[in-house]
Amino acid sequence: MKKKLEKLIPQAVKAVDDVLEKDGSVPKAYNGYISSMGASIIQMGLLPTLAFYSYGSDDNKRTKESRPKLLKAILQVIAPTVAAEGKVKLLDYAIAWDADVNKDLRQLQKQITLAAIAIKLAIRTFDLKDL
Repeated sequence: MKKKLEKLIPQAVKAVDDVLEKDGSVPKAYNGYISSMGASIIQMGLLPTLAFYSYGSDDNKRTKESRPKLLKAILQVIAPTVAAEGKVKLLDYAIAWDADVNKDLRQLQKQITLAAIAIKLAIRTFDLKDL
């Protein structure tokens, strides 16, 4: 698992830089979002967690930053070609994965969890600010 995580770090740094970074820093809220994501996956399951994180826009006063941007960064780490197209969201990707009888959702859950860990480590390489 350690080697897989090490391979994801460069992709995670690029994803954070492309998706989450603003003016040379990352909003502190993303550190909290990514930290609680793993516990949420364990408690609620993958699809309910992704559904929760899929909503929370700039219009919502209860969220400081856009949670869907975090999912966009994760998708960029686990499926860069799919993310580059920009047509599929991570929740839709997971639902399609789950619908395929030849694929096990637990495998995707492991990929997403590893990507989340890599992004958490990547976020720490940026300045964190309240924006």
